[in-house]
Amino acid sequence: MATLTRQRIRIAGDAARTDGPRDLQSNATPVFWRGNDLQFEIGVFNNGVLMEVSNLASITVEIKGLSSKGTAPDPGAVALMSKTVGAGSLNNALLLADWNSGIDQHAVVAFTGGESNIAASRLWLAVWATTNDSPGRNLTLAAGLIEAAEDGVGLATTPSPPQEVFYTAVQSDARFAQVGQNLADLGDAPTARTNLGLGTASTQNTGTGAGDIPVLNGSGLLDDAIIPAFAITSVITSAESTLANYITNEWSAGAVQEGDAVVLTTGQVYMLTSAGNGSLEAHYKEINPNQIDWANVTNKPTGFTPSAHAASHTDGSDDIQSASTSQKGLMTAADKTKLDGIESGATADQTGAEIKTAYEANADTNAFSDAALRRNRVAYHQIQTGLI
Repeated sequence: MATLTRQRIRIAGDAARTDGPRDLQSNATPVFWRGNDLQFEIGVFNNGVLMEVSNLASITVEIKGLSSKGTAPDPGAVALMSKTVGAGSLNNALLLADWNSGIDQHAVVAFTGGESNIAASRLWLAVWATTNDSPGRNLTLAAGLIEAAEDGVGLATTPSPPQEVFYTAVQSDARFAQVGQNLADLGDAPTARTNLGLGTASTQNTGTGAGDIPVLNGSGLLDDAIIPAFAITSVITSAESTLANYITNEWSAGAVQEGDAVVLTTGQVYMLTSAGNGSLEAHYKEINPNQIDWANVTNKPTGFTPSAHAASHTDGSDDIQSASTSQKGLMTAADKTKLDGIESGATADQTGAEIKTAYEANADTNAFSDAALRRNRVAYHQIQTGLI
């Protein structure tokens, strides 16, 4: 047999309904005996469907006095009873059958007799859940009338109805943030930032140093100092014929990046170096594809094996020209025949003396020397003069 521990109020908190809470045990507006130990048994629903509570950080039950019009209290009204249970006390394994049978619930929010010892009256009950998001979201599960009933027990300890409290100017100032303090009077700045939904960036400085938050410059770009150097290698085709004219008429800040190439109408190519942003000619280096340093070429072969191509020089497609007195070339068949007709050992033309010597060295030849010529002339003279 079950035993009594506290007065129980079971409320199906439905985030989709606004018709006020009902105690499922009495199927009526919740009523509790003031000064009794009391527990609220909460089930979390949405449009009648039992929900999981794994995403909830807490569930809160709060009771306030009604407004002067007998309606919901002002948001700033002081709570007469309030208690919150955290995620560790929530039951995510609740089954609908156990809820309907009254033996289990998502949360139990308990109050002692001292905490419920408030003046008997009609009051306002609010039940809400807070999600475990950052920042958390509040979801109202139930809000409406509840009654603290008088049981006639312990009247001597019944508290008096709440009295109006008046504060001096100094006391009032101490309860609120002062304009002149510019939030310096906040007791817990980190918690205040969290409540405002501010992240870690709210405590960082702007700038270009380590840990700073960068700020865009007047051109809407990040400062060059915080961007690592890298080659964009974009090709910019200019309508100008000189680099000076390109800078004067076409260049703009950020339009050309380090490593970009500017091609002029003359075909000249200039690459922007790390020397500057491109506003001066000194920031560029001319690239001449016809003057590439062979030592700077990487992955080049160590040897060059020619391909067979002799036939192309004799088949009419790329014939080598015949040699002549004005150009180099191949020997013709006619020249080869002439060469073949020259005797072996033949040299250049001989001198007269060489020819004479060679001639006179042969047998049966008459050498007609100068001396012989003189003798003939003398003999001829003698014959003519009758001396002989």
